[in-house]
Amino acid sequence: MMDYDDLLIYLRKLLRDHDKVRRTISDRFRYIMVDEYQDTNKIQAEIVSLLASSHGNIMVVGDDAQSIYSFRGATIRNILDFPEAFPGCTLIKLEENYRSTQPILNLTNEILRRARE
Repeated sequence: MMDYDDLLIYLRKLLRDHDKVRRTISDRFRYIMVDEYQDTNKIQAEIVSLLASSHGNIMVVGDDAQSIYSFRGATIRNILDFPEAFPGCTLIKLEENYRSTQPILNLTNEILRRARE
């Protein structure tokens, strides 16, 4: 029996230690998309990288200002370091906000401006 964390650990081990299995899976899933990438942990990011190893066709979506799952092992570094992990990627920033009023955005942007990361 395995829990969710075990599934992640053993999938990473399988992909990392068995080239043929990794290539077969990577070739089968030629396009990978991950939503809420800012809330992934190191093992999940490594799995994504291994899955994209034969083609590099990966797209992630996320907001580096909304990482809220560090208590669960998520690391903001995954999204911040994505361009270094996947050189040549294209970064598209969506900067229009239709959810909040300008005073809320001004306050939030000021808080984020002072953040270390």
